[in-house]
Amino acid sequence: MLMAAASLSAQYTVKRMVFQGGAPYTQKQLEAASGLAPGQKIGQKEMSDAAQHIMDSGAFGDIEMSLNGAASGIDVIFKLKPADPATMLPVSFENIAWLTPEEREAGLKQRVPLYADKLPAAGYLQQQVQDALQEMVKAKGVNAKVEGFQKPSTPERPTAAVAFRVTEPRLVLSNVKLTGVSADLAPGERKSIGQLVGTLFNEGIDSHLSDTLLSAYRNAGYVDAKLDNVSRTVADGATGSANVTVAAQVVPGEPYRVASITWPGTALFSADDFAKGNKVHAGDTVSVAALRESYQPILDAYHRQGYVDAAIVPALKADTANHTVAYDLTISPGQVYHVDSVHITGLSGQAQKDFDANWKLKAGAVWDSVYAEKFLQNNTALRSLAPYTAKFDSVAHPETHTVNVTITFFANNK
Repeated sequence: MLMAAASLSAQYTVKRMVFQGGAPYTQKQLEAASGLAPGQKIGQKEMSDAAQHIMDSGAFGDIEMSLNGAASGIDVIFKLKPADPATMLPVSFENIAWLTPEEREAGLKQRVPLYADKLPAAGYLQQQVQDALQEMVKAKGVNAKVEGFQKPSTPERPTAAVAFRVTEPRLVLSNVKLTGVSADLAPGERKSIGQLVGTLFNEGIDSHLSDTLLSAYRNAGYVDAKLDNVSRTVADGATGSANVTVAAQVVPGEPYRVASITWPGTALFSADDFAKGNKVHAGDTVSVAALRESYQPILDAYHRQGYVDAAIVPALKADTANHTVAYDLTISPGQVYHVDSVHITGLSGQAQKDFDANWKLKAGAVWDSVYAEKFLQNNTALRSLAPYTAKFDSVAHPETHTVNVTITFFANNK
């Protein structure tokens, strides 16, 4: 940060402020962030405070400040260097159900001078947004607790994100009311809604709420289907909870068919292997379910080799004139995970000995989720384990690329 040379005792009257390199922020936003205003009398301290406050936002990597003109009417010039784009994170609002998106955006722009659709990973802007959301919800007469946090990147979302959610009360999706649903797809829509009702309400960056609600349409070729006129209504629920009702109109668009699907093949799963099990063919009605069924064997192959975070990224090329879609499949494998520990409960005697002798994924081994899921099914010859069913839980640690495994056995007669 470079400051203009000025006498410690000198006083200046601000004529105007000039910001160079301030995009994507507007003049009004930057003036508010500086804390200075035309006509204000300033000295060395005020200039230093203004520059420091802009820097502390995290939105800029560096700042140079200079003066131009007479003391009675001076231009204060800020030369700004944008922050590293990698440190500017997309914003996700997970469950701020009392505010419409329009209310939320208008309120944040009013209360947070440097609010934008991306926030810096460091600096005070995340806290300002959190405080503003809390204030806006309180203005609705709701005593809620809003928390902000950073979401790590995923193979499907390669950049980290900043998310804000209400943690108190606990928001539960209690009802979904959709209009415009066609009679033939109504049963599928009811099934999709039934799977969501009773779960925590989340419409954030990773929730895919609208896609889940529209799954019957997605599986019937309606690539462009969307929800319009979406509203959220919040009512008191059980102690510590609130119930959210989502209402929307389904706008289906036109059905699409498959033009082509390609998988280039990798060392772990060849193009020929994909072709043998592929459920999606040229001329078929587009179906997200069929697409996922087709690429699941690819994921299984990677999961067997410890690639816990492996994700298929289906690049979709839509021909809107002919209503066709071409899929190019690629994989983001991530890193190989290893077993950190295995904790077993519910076994004793010979059953425990047989398990220990036959379970291959000891500490340090490459984690294989498919092996774990099918262990009992593939070891029916172990008669001591026949009276049991098992629940497998695994917790992956992205920071160390390790997995902790807990297997709970239940006697079938209990």
